[in-house]
Amino acid sequence: MAPAIVASTENIDQKAMLAAGRVLAAAQGQISANMYKIADVENLATKGLGVVLEQGIYAGLLFFYSKKKDTTPAQLMIGELLKLSIDLVPALNSVRIDAEPGGGLPGRGGDLVPALNSVRIDPNKSLDALGYLAKTVCADLRQTIWVKTVWEQTLTYVRYGAKALEKAGG
Repeated sequence: MAPAIVASTENIDQKAMLAAGRVLAAAQGQISANMYKIADVENLATKGLGVVLEQGIYAGLLFFYSKKKDTTPAQLMIGELLKLSIDLVPALNSVRIDAEPGGGLPGRGGDLVPALNSVRIDPNKSLDALGYLAKTVCADLRQTIWVKTVWEQTLTYVRYGAKALEKAGG
């Protein structure tokens, strides 16, 4: 039996907007601290969107992990994309996203999607996250397409949101 997917009445556009907003808000704080520029966020979102569109969500997550440093836009995007996946694909297990201090997920550590058992996903551990994606999200083609659609929308919003922030001067 295939895992259940979210009903079509779910407002995925709102989920994508909120996730993109969290990435941009966290990125703005790090930009204020001169850690990187808003153009870096836009560039990463554009490239990541291209990977997700052409190669799929697993390759997209691999791409962001290949770009990850201590606290970067990639880390922010990894955390939000994983959170979206967990929200959209109700698993038989509850899944907790844990972030180490300074892991790029302010206020996001310990988010829990309730269900039967507890599985921990640390976005700082790529093999855990990739394993979750492969075994749970990609276990069903409809789920994979559903999550891919939301990731594409989220990365599009991050991309254009970053461009708007850049035009507005931060």
